Amino acid sequence: MQQNKKDNMQMYSPDGNVMIEAISLKKEGRDLVMKAKVMNTLLSNVYIRPEEVWKGKSLLSFSVLLYLPVLVFRGMWSSFKK
Repeated sequence: MQQNKKDNMQMYSPDGNVMIEAISLKKEGRDLVMKAKVMNTLLSNVYIRPEEVWKGKSLLSFSVLLYLPVLVFRGMWSSFKK
């Protein structure tokens, strides 16, 4: 089931342009597959392997880990306000 564009997760550049629009995320075998539109033109499937998730743990500092629940809560709160 396709989501409305306004429901898709978007990631922005510093000047506010949408760089990546995540359309869906699903499990395929051992991997996660994210269907995404890159720079509003290139539709692509991005495969996320378990070993890459493990490597990505180095991107998560303690302060980022503490901020993740706040980020989720703020997103939930702002979606209720609309």
